[in-house]
Amino acid sequence: MENNQKKPASVITTIVIYVLIIFMGAFTLADKESLNLQVVVGVLFFPALFGIGLLGLFLKKNWARIFNSVLILVFGLLCVSLPFFSQANSEQFTALLIFTLIMFGFLMWWFYTVAFGSASKEYYSSRKST
Repeated sequence: MENNQKKPASVITTIVIYVLIIFMGAFTLADKESLNLQVVVGVLFFPALFGIGLLGLFLKKNWARIFNSVLILVFGLLCVSLPFFSQANSEQFTALLIFTLIMFGFLMWWFYTVAFGSASKEYYSSRKST
């Protein structure tokens, strides 16, 4: 893949979602009235992980493909566990479960295309050696 070719859909999806997660973490931190160590670590931990993945993505490092794949998989498993930690009534639980299954399907497509997709592998291996 040459530098003038378009990025694969999995890479574009990764960039957009990671940037949104980083901004959400920054805005959540800015919105907190009292900052203590637990809040700072809790709010910055996941955005920092996504920031590391984003940096590796822009540098086209192969470790970033593996790191991002694991991060997406963990994010997907957290998403699936969400309805079971909710205090929703039965109608809300059903809607949340349906939404979660749709979201999980998207995350698994994203995981597969980043981890095993040929376009993603080609993107990460296209880094010029200088």
